[in-house]
Amino acid sequence: MTKQKKGFLLFVASLIPGAGELYMGFRKMGLSIMALFWGCIAMASFFSLDAIIFLLPIIWFYSFFNTHNLKSLSEEDFHSIEDKLILPVDGFVKNKEQFIKRYR
Repeated sequence: MTKQKKGFLLFVASLIPGAGELYMGFRKMGLSIMALFWGCIAMASFFSLDAIIFLLPIIWFYSFFNTHNLKSLSEEDFHSIEDKLILPVDGFVKNKEQFIKRYR
């Protein structure tokens, strides 16, 4: 993780879901939010599921306010935040090592 970021570039990055977290150095968090956001758009357009579109503002607001909450933390609290996936996929795979070997 890098130094805590503040300023205009952080605000601009926070407008794109996941980009603010990536800009602050939280890769897993940022990429999982981006995948969730763009995955919802892809699923809605590919399967013609218009109901999924209602999740997009929820994901966007979560990402925006999560970025600004991370920005407002003290320096020591910021460095104690663990970079983790938003939706834990470890629970979906029982034997993670075997799964990684098989599909890598």
